[in-house]
Amino acid sequence: MAVNVFCQQCGREFSVSGARFAHGRGRFCSKQCFALHRRKGRASHCAHCGRPMPQSARPETRYCSRECVTAGRKAGVTRSCVVCGASFVSVPPYGHTCSTLCEAMQGGVRPAFDDPWACGDIPPDRYARDLYRAADPVLGF
Repeated sequence: MAVNVFCQQCGREFSVSGARFAHGRGRFCSKQCFALHRRKGRASHCAHCGRPMPQSARPETRYCSRECVTAGRKAGVTRSCVVCGASFVSVPPYGHTCSTLCEAMQGGVRPAFDDPWACGDIPPDRYARDLYRAADPVLGF
């Protein structure tokens, strides 16, 4: 059983089989309309060098050549740290924090050389026999 539908690209009415329509196919009247629809949301220029993109590129492609991909990844992106708010340059897609200290704080790890008793990670000894609470001259607390 054929179903009449409208092309999503040009709006022309055409008929498609019921099985193709039920599976979500038959949205375009021709291969040309399908190709035009695929090119619609694509970037028209390379993100690194600015040259026009080749027509055969996929819609999600940002760079025109392998050299531009490498150069674009090495260039880095200016971002702000999610912990302290400082701006820094990172290489995409990594780097949401400006330092290893902020990265540790983002993961819930307290910074090294911080007093564990002052922040409450180690509760005080109920019987006043806390052998580990002595000052450590090496760590400085």
